[in-house]
Amino acid sequence: MGAEVAVLAVGAGISAYSQYEQGRLQARAARQDAKFKRAQAKEMRERMYLEELNLKEQGEEFKASQTAAYAAGGVELGTGATLIALEDTNAKIAKKITDMKRDTMFRANQLEMGASISMQQSGQYAQAGTLGATGTLLQAGATAVSKSSTN
Repeated sequence: MGAEVAVLAVGAGISAYSQYEQGRLQARAARQDAKFKRAQAKEMRERMYLEELNLKEQGEEFKASQTAAYAAGGVELGTGATLIALEDTNAKIAKKITDMKRDTMFRANQLEMGASISMQQSGQYAQAGTLGATGTLLQAGATAVSKSSTN
């Protein structure tokens, strides 16, 4: 009888430890996932600012070449269709930058939300592991008491 209870206790201990460790490892993986998603969001925002500078620079170069082409053709720059064309170029550049920033911020915010969810899951995994381990130990204790009272 004593050997049977000892084996039951050892088995329950191993099972409980396994459940606890599984919850702990899943929680750790979820925290790592959250950290990775936050890093991705940060990098995405940093690249957005670099892309904005790049688009502004490209826009300025295009406007300069457009202005040079008008001037070389003898077109007056400050009036009429020429002015409208230059203003249209400015508007297109601004829209492209705005669209890129909106899209990037949306994706970065999605990553941040995913990171928050991963952190919530981390706590849930840890709790589930602890509860599973506790349940296993309680069940083993109840079985040991039952076995000892029947003998």
